[in-house]
Amino acid sequence: MDDFEMKELFEKYIRRKCSKEEIQALVNYFRESEELPDFPTVESVAELLRDYPDLDEKVADRIYTNIVQPNRKQKRLISISAIAAVFVGLIALTFFYQQGYFERSREELLVPKDEVITLELDNGVLEVITTDGNTQVVNADGTIVGQQNGNELVYEGSETATELVYNTLAVPYGKRFEVHLSDGTIVFLNAGTSLKYPVQFIQGKDREVFLEGEAYFDVAHDAAHQFVVNASALDVAVLGTEFNVSHYPEDTTTDVVLVKGSVALSETTETSEPIVLAPGVKGRFQRTNREITTKEVVTGTYTAWIEGRLVFRNMPFDHILRKLERHYNVEIQNN
Repeated sequence: MDDFEMKELFEKYIRRKCSKEEIQALVNYFRESEELPDFPTVESVAELLRDYPDLDEKVADRIYTNIVQPNRKQKRLISISAIAAVFVGLIALTFFYQQGYFERSREELLVPKDEVITLELDNGVLEVITTDGNTQVVNADGTIVGQQNGNELVYEGSETATELVYNTLAVPYGKRFEVHLSDGTIVFLNAGTSLKYPVQFIQGKDREVFLEGEAYFDVAHDAAHQFVVNASALDVAVLGTEFNVSHYPEDTTTDVVLVKGSVALSETTETSEPIVLAPGVKGRFQRTNREITTKEVVTGTYTAWIEGRLVFRNMPFDHILRKLERHYNVEIQNN
């Protein structure tokens, strides 16, 4: 395109009479120049037209006077108006604050409920766990089997146990907790989670725990004793690995995200071959049709809760609300 054609194109663009193809040609011209903006504005085209060769000086001056200068004055006026509006707004906010218009009664505030973490012993006794406390866990014989220090509960290992004795740790909404099982497995419990587990695992038997809610497992390796997470109709079996299980009763799916190692997913009532996950893969069990599907995911999205962070990625809004309610222990109404 020669200079004369470009000059005509500039004039048509300013008069807003360019076709779609001509606008694209103009955009390409601007993008190829290092001194011009990426996308042409009327002002930038008018300034360029003013200096373009073979253009009548009177026409150029008229374009510059009628387009460029008024635009600049308008921008200055907008800036001054914006500053004035902010200043007036600050004065108004100060006045209303001093008059008490922003004070609200406690009943109107969204205050999270403060609920407690509980530990149910094998004899049915329910103990309250405070995250700033230090308590001992004893069995029916009075023997100390575990120690709570702050936000974690640690069980001591023993090879003399001959009978499975279970404890159940329940974490309410708004809280998280950590438990170290007797085999060295570490479990991080998310808000609204219940975990039933043996105080001591028994030699020659699988290490099986029962989960409702969400937990991250860092399983101690033991080739002779498989570790099984029972999530209702879904079993997650491993030998030593790290993975996240989300199994809330109000959800229609159970999600297992593998971070390290290998896990096998299988239905508790089926005899079909289990589905083995690789690191970076999520297995989803649909409880309605009892189907297991897999897909690659960013594992950090599903494990950020361990550090107190919430990450949402391609998630329906109602699922986001449920996670917020669990995390902060509040009720959210979406109208």
